[in-house]
Amino acid sequence: MAAVAFKGRQVREIPEESRYKTTEELQAEYRQQEAVVEQKDSPRVTESEPDDFEEWVKPQVEGMVPVYGRESIDYISDEDFDLMAKTVYAEAKTEEFEGQVAVAEVILNRVESDNYPNTVKDVITQPGAFSSWSSGAIGDAPFDDECCEAVQAALNERVFPVTVVWFREGHFHPFGKQYTVIGHHYFSSEEEKNES
Repeated sequence: MAAVAFKGRQVREIPEESRYKTTEELQAEYRQQEAVVEQKDSPRVTESEPDDFEEWVKPQVEGMVPVYGRESIDYISDEDFDLMAKTVYAEAKTEEFEGQVAVAEVILNRVESDNYPNTVKDVITQPGAFSSWSSGAIGDAPFDDECCEAVQAALNERVFPVTVVWFREGHFHPFGKQYTVIGHHYFSSEEEKNES
C-alpha cells in the first residue's frame, strides 16, 4: 500500500495495483497485449483443413461489388449498389431488416429474369417498376447504413428463388404465384398460379 499525502497530511492508503502506471509500464503492457492479439490473429491452417476461402471469394475489382449465389450476375457497380440502397430505403425503410433484404432480392431477381432489363439501373429506373421512382420519393432517400447492409446481405447470399420478382404493400398482386409475406410487403413469383 502506498500512502497518498496532500499538503503534508496523509489522506488515505492506495493499494499498489490501483496507482497510476508509468509510461514505461503502460508501453510494456501494450506490447504484451499486442503480442497476444497477433498470436490470436495469425492464421492457423493445418494440412488436414482445406483452405476453401480463396475458392469462393471473388477477386476485388475497382468500382465493383461482388455478387454471390447467382448464376448470371458476378458483380454490380458501386453506382448500382447506391441505387439499390436508395430504392430499398424509399420502398422499405419502415420494414424490418429481413423485409429490406427481400426488396433488394427482388431487384436482383429482376436483373436475372428474361422479362426485365438486365442491369440494376435499368430495372430500378424502368417506368412503373418501383413506386418510389414514379412518385419522386427516391430523390429524398438518403444513404442509410441499415439499407446498405440489407443490399449487401442480398448480394452475399440468395434469399428467394429467382422467380420472385414482385412485391406490393397490403396484398398480393392479382397475377403470378403468391410466395410469402414479410412485414407489410407481399411477395409473388413469376411462376403461373396453380389453377385448381
